[in-house]
Amino acid sequence: MDDVVNFMIARATPDIATTIGWLGDNNFEVTQQSGGAGETFGNAQVEFNRGGLVVRITKDRSEWKLDVSPPGNKFMNLEYLINAKEKTSTSAIVAGAPTPRPTPISWQATLPGVIAWIEEEDRSDALNSASDAWRVASRQYWSTLESQAKPQEPT
Repeated sequence: MDDVVNFMIARATPDIATTIGWLGDNNFEVTQQSGGAGETFGNAQVEFNRGGLVVRITKDRSEWKLDVSPPGNKFMNLEYLINAKEKTSTSAIVAGAPTPRPTPISWQATLPGVIAWIEEEDRSDALNSASDAWRVASRQYWSTLESQAKPQEPT
């Protein structure tokens, strides 16, 4: 089961490789994996599970993505979860683009705290609010782009 994990570690940034190691060191088990060396663009995906909390790491060409599925919830991007944990206001999220942080997030610095926060107590309300706020922000962002792309009618 570690073929794809090793493939990913060999191609990952130090931050991502450390995060994958942290998952293994903290009793997360690989439950699904796909892609890897045989995939056309080297795409790969691995899911790690601990007690129903699932962390999914995806390598899509040269882009990396980390999503978390708290028990009983759908997968959410790490950014959503950080905002929920930090209790970022909905209006601040909606006012900005879908990714308002100016610098990339360090997975190794943020994921352990987010997981500990999720596991402390039932976070369903905070997670649902964060997901709803991001859905609204995404719709607003994309509708703005669509309206800019439409040609103006001559007057």
